[in-house]
Amino acid sequence: MKKRRGAGNRGGRGMAGTGRKADVKKPSIWKNKKYFGVHGFKKKNIKLKINPINLITLEEKTDKLLIQEKNKSTTQAGKNITSAKENKSGNAFGRDKNITGQGPVQAVVAVNTSLSKGNPSNKSIESRVNVLEKLQEKISAEEIRVKNETNNNRDKTKEFKNQNVVRERVMSLLALKNATGDKGIGQQISEIAIHLSNSINKTQKAEEKIMDRGGLERFFFGGDEQAAAEIEQQVEQNRARISQLKELRKSTGLEINLFIEEQIQELELEQNRLSGLAQREKESKGIFGWLFK
Repeated sequence: MKKRRGAGNRGGRGMAGTGRKADVKKPSIWKNKKYFGVHGFKKKNIKLKINPINLITLEEKTDKLLIQEKNKSTTQAGKNITSAKENKSGNAFGRDKNITGQGPVQAVVAVNTSLSKGNPSNKSIESRVNVLEKLQEKISAEEIRVKNETNNNRDKTKEFKNQNVVRERVMSLLALKNATGDKGIGQQISEIAIHLSNSINKTQKAEEKIMDRGGLERFFFGGDEQAAAEIEQQVEQNRARISQLKELRKSTGLEINLFIEEQIQELELEQNRLSGLAQREKESKGIFGWLFK
């Protein structure tokens, strides 16, 4: 009967066959102190060192990374506007030069495209650059104001985070008043943005009433129907205004069109959120709520 051979026939399992003196071709393998000890293995099959990381540390690093990316975006925006000023003496901001950016900076690209296509305008290129600079300044000022408002209301940051984003979008639309230069379209967009801004104030007050409603009061009497009705009314009006924006953006240049579309998407998401909030508030009846409905 043939004798069954085990792993010893091959010199052992794992890295057991790499002797210190016998295997002169692999002397560097003994430098792995995590795998080999003085008298043999420390732990079998551990060949990869894993560095643990705390979840809180990961969140902090993520926040820092987001801040760095935002600073890079702001720096790039300044470079784009500077590039536009340097090229103002060329053929419409330099047709062969690519001006890129994100968010409100897309207005720079919009003016570049509009001028390169020869769209009629009574304003000079230099005045257009000044308008874009003012646009960027207004948007930056609004972002700072929203951040300060958020810091002053830390207890309600989660509830009104979406509304702060919408405020920035509305401010971007307001800043388009003098940036389009197309048959008063910028003026019409600005007027719609003013109504949207007023609506945000109303929905925020109604949402505050809902958030401040005590748990005991909600348990017995249900949700605040008046606040829910106010939110539903504002949502209906805002959706009509968004429809007007969609019609107006069809008459603008390609880049301005895309810029407005980006703002519209955020506005629509906010209306959907508010509509769901109002619906849930109305469905919350409470134990004795039926007596007062």
